[in-house]
Amino acid sequence: MRFNTNKKFVAASAAAFIAFAPAMAQDAGVAPEKPVEPPAVSKFTTKSGSTMEIHYLLQTQAYSAESAYVADKDSTYSTDFKIRRNRFIFMGDVMKNIAYFVETDDLNIGSSGNSNAANKTFVQDAYIDFTIADELKIASGMILLPFAHHSRTSAIRLLGLDYNVDAVKLAATNVWRDTGIEARGLLFNTFTGKKGLLDYRAGVFQGVDKSLDTDTATAGVQNSNTGDSPRFTGRLMLNFLDSEKTFYYSNNPLKNMHQFSIGGGVDYQHNGMWNDNNKPADAMSWVTDLVVNQAVGENHLTMHAAYFQYKNYTYTGTTMFAELGFLVRSINLQPVVKYIEDNANNSAAKQYISGGLNYFFMEHNANIKTEYKYGINKADQSLFTIQAQTFI
Repeated sequence: MRFNTNKKFVAASAAAFIAFAPAMAQDAGVAPEKPVEPPAVSKFTTKSGSTMEIHYLLQTQAYSAESAYVADKDSTYSTDFKIRRNRFIFMGDVMKNIAYFVETDDLNIGSSGNSNAANKTFVQDAYIDFTIADELKIASGMILLPFAHHSRTSAIRLLGLDYNVDAVKLAATNVWRDTGIEARGLLFNTFTGKKGLLDYRAGVFQGVDKSLDTDTATAGVQNSNTGDSPRFTGRLMLNFLDSEKTFYYSNNPLKNMHQFSIGGGVDYQHNGMWNDNNKPADAMSWVTDLVVNQAVGENHLTMHAAYFQYKNYTYTGTTMFAELGFLVRSINLQPVVKYIEDNANNSAAKQYISGGLNYFFMEHNANIKTEYKYGINKADQSLFTIQAQTFI
């Protein structure tokens, strides 16, 4: 039976969620109608006026995962625990209009029996940010690629429990990051008179390097990018109402934002892959997406949808997702539903529907999220997860 999940684990997790969250909220005196600005662990200021803030993100998970499909056999489920993200963030200003951002991570500790020795702390983001004007900012370093709104979103401010990784298939990256230089800015006024009708973000990055990327997709074959062509990644977004001014987007603003935005992105590299005849070929992927945020009385509605088409050295095919959340502000609860589809060429389609519930003790600074991801097809593995997050 597909629904025969680890019932004891799910029941215990749900009971703990229902009983624990309201009690903690009452003790904490949460006031969700006032957006919470994350305090820094420490903030330093030099004599010259340069600053450094230190922040910390911790996400812990317990989950029950369905075994791989075997014909004529019932599914089994394994229960595991892991540290999903363990990040230190260093950020600040060197001087007026010159900022920096560095983030480390040590992720998935304990996942599927991994020991601590299997994990290591690494630099995930590191860039210098030059502000010339709101219309032009330039960043250089290890940058989260400006492809889709969803993939450029901070992991701290996701609508669901985690990214929709079944839909995002970027290749030749460090967890969707790449080294390069990017220009971005907000142009023209929206229909409400606010700056940011057009949000542009575009850059030149390393991509598939001339002497790198000899994984299973290219092993034993001379690298395709013999001319060392760069990668070009960028996106445009039309914001008819409110715009997003920060480097990282937010999938879940938790405030009375009025946003209706349509965007699209491209990821291209000449000779960035091999074709079916083992000949160098251009890698070309694109996405179109929709973002909606709307106050409904004191509550808040959030919706995202995206359609992707990929042709790169790790994946060829199409994916899509749609997700909807509704924040009931008086009780700090946010139900979330999702649909995800993965249509890889020469493979059976994968389809998932998810239902989850988010509870906010202190907005994105302290919350608990649950999600049940159900595989529609027999071969699509289901997953139940509960996650706790703290961010300071």
